[in-house]
Amino acid sequence: MDEHAVRARQIFLAQLAALDASLVRSMQALEAARRSDPAHYEAAQQCFQQLVDAQTRRLAELRLGIATQSPAAIPWDGLAATRSECEAIFAECLDFLGGTILRSAGLDNGICQVADALLAELSLRADIGYPRLTILAPNPSFAYRTDIIRLRFPEFTVWSLPFAAHELGHYVIKRERGSRFPYLFSDILRCEEQLQDTDEPRQRQRLEELFCDLFATYTLGPAYACSMVVLEAAPHTADVTPDAHPGDDFRVAWLLRVLELLDSGRNYTVVINHLRACWEACVQGAGGLVQHNAAAGNTDAAARINRWLAQMLPAIQRHFSAARFNGWPGALSMRDELMAGGTPEEICERFARRHHRPPALAEVVNGAWYWRLFEGDLRVPVDTLSADRSIATVDSTALGVCRVLARPHRGASDE
Repeated sequence: MDEHAVRARQIFLAQLAALDASLVRSMQALEAARRSDPAHYEAAQQCFQQLVDAQTRRLAELRLGIATQSPAAIPWDGLAATRSECEAIFAECLDFLGGTILRSAGLDNGICQVADALLAELSLRADIGYPRLTILAPNPSFAYRTDIIRLRFPEFTVWSLPFAAHELGHYVIKRERGSRFPYLFSDILRCEEQLQDTDEPRQRQRLEELFCDLFATYTLGPAYACSMVVLEAAPHTADVTPDAHPGDDFRVAWLLRVLELLDSGRNYTVVINHLRACWEACVQGAGGLVQHNAAAGNTDAAARINRWLAQMLPAIQRHFSAARFNGWPGALSMRDELMAGGTPEEICERFARRHHRPPALAEVVNGAWYWRLFEGDLRVPVDTLSADRSIATVDSTALGVCRVLARPHRGASDE
């Protein structure tokens, strides 16, 4: 073997060894997390171990394969691909470690424990077995490698909790698409003649985002639409379609149409009308989109929404019928209890006496949002200063109720 071959092989093996050692250190760091948050360590450890084991095996294959290869045949591309996958695992490991530190130190204001309990409540109804793992991150998202749901830091409020339900939808897509609706998105793209379009991957991602919006609304009710319209949607760029997300104008129209289709008893009409009026006012105030505004009745957009919902909604109803949010009467009752005041424990006790069961977290979140729409800063007219103070009070009270309900060994349903 010539000198060049020896040196090339040495460098290749050194880089393999460095990656191998980093994989070991990542699991050692996770092991250290057991002391600060043992429950979440157990939930994440198996998943991380599987990811690390897969890359360890891949590195071993590369190491064995190099023995008979010439310098020109050394699989640098294979090493680069493995390094990329390892770096993604390390990034998720770091996110997890930072998130568990924030949780164990109480720096998340208890929001992750509440989100865990809310996701457990929704996944129990949907029968999907989500392992209940949430951490804080710059933006809400779902980690497909580890099934970790990330909540936005530092939004420690009841108003942002519904975004967790959207991320749960991504878990449903990952876990259930192959068995329950394997061709759903392909069928929609085929009907739209976009299956072979060069833009198909982005179109599929946008359909998945809309599915998650639908799942969140189906399982959590109007609260998710409230969070999207009030906290997330941007009217000044509402007609801009990001790579992986539909435009905000289309998403608002989608959510309002979903609420209409789910509102068999016309319970949501006042919420739908209020959200639509708020959105249209924002769009007009931002200086455009009136002629293109899907939420205001653009016929092409409305037709597309109806076509896609005609395929997605029956799929969800067929496979997740028990997951549908039926807690609107309880949400209105919780709104009254929040307005009446008292400690979180007193509010839970009054609700339980009235309904002969504890409140569900979904009812608390919807009740808080209903108050905000019609008694808080979104009512018309509004005293902004007093409304701001009231928002903080209701958020604190509602989140306190959620913390009480999120304590271990709670059983509640919104049925």
